[in-house]
Amino acid sequence: MLISLVSCFIFNLYIATFFSIAALSVSAQCQSDQQQLLLGFKNSLNLSSSEILVEWNQGTDCCSWDGITCDTNGWVIGLDLSNRFLSGEFNNSNSLFRLQHLGRLNLAGNTQLGGRLPDSIGNLGQLTWIELRYCKFTASDMSPYVSVLDLHGNQFQGKIPFFPQAAYYIDYSDNNFHGSILDKTISRVPFLTHFRKTADYKLSISIKTDRLGGKVPKSLANCKILEVLDLGDNQIDDTFPCHLNSTPELRVLVLRSNNFRGDVNCGGNNVTWPMLQIIDLASNSFSGKLPQGLLMTWDSMKAHGVEPYSENLRYEVMPSRATFHDSVRVTMKGLELELVKIQTFFTSIDFSCNKFEGHIPEAIGDFKALYLLNLSNNLLSGRVPSFLGSLPKLEALDLSNNHLGGHIPLQLANLNFLSFLNLSNNELTGRIPLGTQIQSFSEASFGNNAGLCGPPLEVQCDSPPTSSNSGTANHVKWNFDDISLDSREEAVAITRRIVAGRWLGNGAIISSVLGK
Repeated sequence: MLISLVSCFIFNLYIATFFSIAALSVSAQCQSDQQQLLLGFKNSLNLSSSEILVEWNQGTDCCSWDGITCDTNGWVIGLDLSNRFLSGEFNNSNSLFRLQHLGRLNLAGNTQLGGRLPDSIGNLGQLTWIELRYCKFTASDMSPYVSVLDLHGNQFQGKIPFFPQAAYYIDYSDNNFHGSILDKTISRVPFLTHFRKTADYKLSISIKTDRLGGKVPKSLANCKILEVLDLGDNQIDDTFPCHLNSTPELRVLVLRSNNFRGDVNCGGNNVTWPMLQIIDLASNSFSGKLPQGLLMTWDSMKAHGVEPYSENLRYEVMPSRATFHDSVRVTMKGLELELVKIQTFFTSIDFSCNKFEGHIPEAIGDFKALYLLNLSNNLLSGRVPSFLGSLPKLEALDLSNNHLGGHIPLQLANLNFLSFLNLSNNELTGRIPLGTQIQSFSEASFGNNAGLCGPPLEVQCDSPPTSSNSGTANHVKWNFDDISLDSREEAVAITRRIVAGRWLGNGAIISSVLGK
């Protein structure tokens, strides 16, 4: 009962706060004390920053200043100075954090702006939106009523901070946090764990590239609205999080580069993620067979007859309808790409660098909407299945460094958009299919398969060549034909070509700025 009352109170507070933000000033002038507090903030910055804010002066109404939003009474309720090349260090006396009506603060992208956030920021009861991505700030207590908290790429350190009780979006990644994510840290968030899901309320948690250990909190299973969980590049020592079987909205799961172990079949747990579109388990110690039963539940990776409408995975905060986009990193052959705007039709499976064994499961043959499949550096055996040739959207296929044998199936020639292929370091035999786009890939794509012969390899086949009539339909290339990236310049050039390529589309860019 108490939790319900708290949730209702927080929800009503959001309604009041965001209606206030939406009510922009038409004729009211800035309150005099608000102007003085803003000028004090300006004076605390380095001289070069003060020159950027040249229009901030005593002779003009502060509600008309660049980056400032006021309500109808002249109170400052929003400050957006993102990507303005501001520099300087904050301290406890900074007047910015005495703006008691401030509801939204965005200083993201000012890479020379930092210092310790003053403790007084926790006293700003109306502050519900904080974006400090790519600055140099250090720790401070935040308001428990924050709905969006983006601290990505700063200098925060120590134990992982609390999760604000009303958060929809949390990004603590690329800092120096350590320790473990405690169950009590998440279970103390009643608004997330007990608020009923609607179309406008989602949850994204990103705590990647830190030094967090421990286990995946069991209380995450209570987050019914969880869409994105990115715990990559940490030191988490755990088994596969089968307890997330009650998170049906999950779209992105990234566990790469941790210390996960064991199989991923979840036994009797009925894990179903019908919305899952990106899963990255790379560089762990997962073992056993690939999870046929679990794969069969990933409906978003299956074709539904009609090309899906291209839109970005985004979140809306009621009632202001302010939006923000989530991001995720995908890696292919050592080239890391950040998709700042995740398109809802983009799908990717990366199980590389583990200890999976057995055959490639037939369930993958149903993933007609799959764009990227990476099963490299495992212990997989059997043949390269012919059903991989029935994945019409597939643009990248990496099966290298396994124990796959037999012939390369002719059906792979049907992959008209395939622009990256690596079958090296296996036990494949026979002739590489002639007359297909498969031969457009470099020798490195087929290397270290003692039984393979024919172009592009130098090894000649004894038997007469047989041509395939599968055709070579036009396709969009990633220009990844050369597997090895021998220079920084080559990597940059490839990255630029990928940005213009088909699979990222217009909504995905390689950037360090939070999408709007």
